[in-house]
This record gives sequence, structure tokens and C-alpha cells, in this order.
Amino acid sequence: MAFLKERGNMFYACWYGAAGKKIVRATGIPVDASLKPGAPRESKASLKKKAATVARLMENADKEGMTLEAAQAALSAIISGNSKLPTVREYAEDYLRTHQNNSKQNDKKAISYFLDYLGPRADEPINHITAYDCKAFIQWRLTDPATCNRPATVDRHRHTLSALFNRAVDQELLTRNPWKKAAVPKESPLNVAPNRRRALTQDEIKQLIENMPGEWPDLIRLTVMCMGQRLGDMACLRWEQVDRKNNILRIRTGKTKANLDQPLTYGMRALLDRREQARVDEYIFPRSRVKYERSGKLSLEFKEWLIKLGILSPDEEAPALPGNMHHISEKSFHSTRKSVVTAGRTSGIAPDVMRTLVGQDSEEIQRAYFAPEQDYLAEQMTAIEKSLLPPEPEPPKE
Repeated sequence: MAFLKERGNMFYACWYGAAGKKIVRATGIPVDASLKPGAPRESKASLKKKAATVARLMENADKEGMTLEAAQAALSAIISGNSKLPTVREYAEDYLRTHQNNSKQNDKKAISYFLDYLGPRADEPINHITAYDCKAFIQWRLTDPATCNRPATVDRHRHTLSALFNRAVDQELLTRNPWKKAAVPKESPLNVAPNRRRALTQDEIKQLIENMPGEWPDLIRLTVMCMGQRLGDMACLRWEQVDRKNNILRIRTGKTKANLDQPLTYGMRALLDRREQARVDEYIFPRSRVKYERSGKLSLEFKEWLIKLGILSPDEEAPALPGNMHHISEKSFHSTRKSVVTAGRTSGIAPDVMRTLVGQDSEEIQRAYFAPEQDYLAEQMTAIEKSLLPPEPEPPKE
């Protein structure tokens, strides 16, 4: 027989399963409605009665061999008073319509792939999606010969879909997110070699600044000064993000949504002063912003200049990859990030300081951006040899 426990401001359902193991699940019913913003005012007795009904339903679902997800429609009807849950497709379309961010195109792709995977089930209530569905979708995106992606791309899909279902949990349409235990492996099951991007050298950056037209030289300079931030974040910078009073350039990253406050260095102030004299609208790089947002070809234009200047070899015949996988260029605009991390680490800046400057979350992430040249590695090896070994004997004279 199910019984209730109070934890924090939530009623929890408790019962003993077939194996005698105690099972505890959140009912979604608060103990005190006044502590939950926007909740209708109800007495504790009324809420407890509602929670007891949910608990009995949960226990019955478990003992009758049903999944808890299959009981979500009835649970949600009790919790929120709604008799009908939106379908997966309806909820996803509403999410895309109301959820605004710089990664909206990627969000559309992820949701479109998931709806395609579900097929007719996309028109079933959202609570019908199980953890098994989520794991199976990930496996499909990794291994299907016609549509597979690299693990990093699939993980971005997982992040988008988890955010969608998290919102459903917040709105009390679901009691838990089925994506919580759906992990993506780091390596492709198809044993496809990962893409490797190289850093731009100092000479290559100088060559680009001296030869590229229009806003490119200033865009490249400011990107390096801002520790290699992403092309979209830099191209769409607004003048309102320049806080001269506090001497800060405020950047909100499109990928991670992190707020990054960059101190204005002397070089940054000089560049911004120069650009402000020719200001035409709210953007620091107005032409680049238009190219990035309207055509999405700004990165391609940069690649064409890399090839034109001999920094990148023209695309050669590469072995075909399955599905939607593709080869990336060894060098691109994002290579400036590797250049910055590598220059900072090789000059002795502490890893924790570099992570703060670049805006990276962990040492593991930054390690992927540390790409020292062979000459530098040889110098370090020579220094270690000299500190530990006696000098090599002079060769005998003839």
C-alpha cells in the first residue's frame, strides 16, 4: 500500500516493489502551495489527498507492469487539472516558437531528427516518451548508415532535447526528464577518426590581417584580443556590450549561454575607438553581422581566404564518410581559439587563468585546444635533457 513522505515542500510516494525494494517517487504535489509561485491556493489536507491519489496510481502502474511514463497523462491531469497533454510534435513546435537563442537552427535540426525518429509516435502525448526511446534515438543517430552523425553532434542534439523536456517538467506536464540517463559515447561506434583542427600561427594571423578586405582585419584582431571567441559571437557584437565605465566588453556566448566579461585592454580600446568613428548602427561589425545572420556564409568566406593565401590546401579527395558526417578543415576561424590557448599555455600562463580568460569550463575542454608546434616541443625536450643529463661527450678528433 503506497504511503506518503514529506521532503522539503514536496509529497513523495513510497511503496514496496515486487522484489521487496522500497521505491520513492516525487508526486509533483507541494506540501504548502503558498511556497510555490503561481500555484493555486489549496489547503494542506486537499493537497495531501491529491498526493495520495497520485501515489496509488504510481504504485498500481508499477505493480501492473506499466511504465511510469505511461501513467503520466493521468498524473498530469491530477496535478495540473489538464485532461489532455500536448503531443510531442505540438510541444516541440511551441518550444521552438517561444524559445529564442543563437542556436535556434541547431535546435530545429535536433527536434526535426527526433520527430522523424518517432514517426507516428510524434503525435502521441509527450509523456509517452521513455528513457529507452532517448537511448535508442542516440544509437540511431550514431550508427544509421544514411543519417548518422559524429558523437559531438549527437550530444548537441541530446542537450537540446533534454532542455525541451526539462521545460515540460518545470511546467509539471512530466514528473521527470527521460533524457537524464541518456549519455552519448565520446568515440563513434563506427570507428571513424575524430576531426582535428590546428592552430593558426603568428605569421598566418599576420598574413590574414594584412591581406583580407573590409571588416576582416579588425574582426580577427578583436577576436584574438577576446581570447578566440566564436565567429558568431564576435560578428554580432553590439555597441551596448562595450561598458566603458567599468572598462569591460560583455559577451554572452551563443553556444554555452555563459556571460563572459572581458577587460578592455589598451589594444581593444584603440580598435573600438577607431571603429566607433565610422559607426553606422548598433553593431560593431555591421557588414559581418549581416553576412553571418542572413546568409551564414561568413565562415566559408574565411576558408576561401585561407586557401587563397596558401594557409590551407584546397580540398582534396577524402574518403567518404557515412551518413551526415563530414571532414572539417584543418584550419578555420575557430583555429584562433587554439592559437590563443596554445600561446597562453606555452608562455607560462596558468591553466586556470587561461580557462577564465577563454571562458572554458574545464581542463579537459582546454586540453583539446592546446596544440603546440613541434619546434616548441623539441625546445622543451632539450631543456629537460639538459637539466637531467650530463653533456654529450665531444666526438673524437681525427
